[in-house]
Amino acid sequence: MAWAEHGQARHTGRVVLHRLKSERREDVTILSWEVATLQLSPEVLAEVLKAVESNNLMGLHKAYHEDIADGTQWVLWIKQGEGEKSVYFNNSFPKAIRAFAEQLDAVLARAGLGTAAWQPVPDRESGQHERELWDSIKR
Repeated sequence: MAWAEHGQARHTGRVVLHRLKSERREDVTILSWEVATLQLSPEVLAEVLKAVESNNLMGLHKAYHEDIADGTQWVLWIKQGEGEKSVYFNNSFPKAIRAFAEQLDAVLARAGLGTAAWQPVPDRESGQHERELWDSIKR
């Protein structure tokens, strides 16, 4: 799964994924968002929860930074019931988050990510999911 994607699963097991699409047109790179959904079984949701627990994600610090211009940023946002945890990673990715990302990628692959039907996000909605993620780290 590309790191520009994110997902959210509620107790229903429905996961909404977003990814950034990069397309070359003539001499210009066009960026746009795509969205897809997956339906996770209760067993698969339990695997995700186990990966959260085994990597102690709820014990991570609020932010991790490396002094690198540009680079890669991730936001981990976990919500379950009234509980919520948000962590910002700025070019610094502890072993726990890298292990979790690999485990989550594997779980989503088994759940059908490879056959997900990606659809363009309408321009008027583009980036809304990003705002929610960035807002989560401000709390």
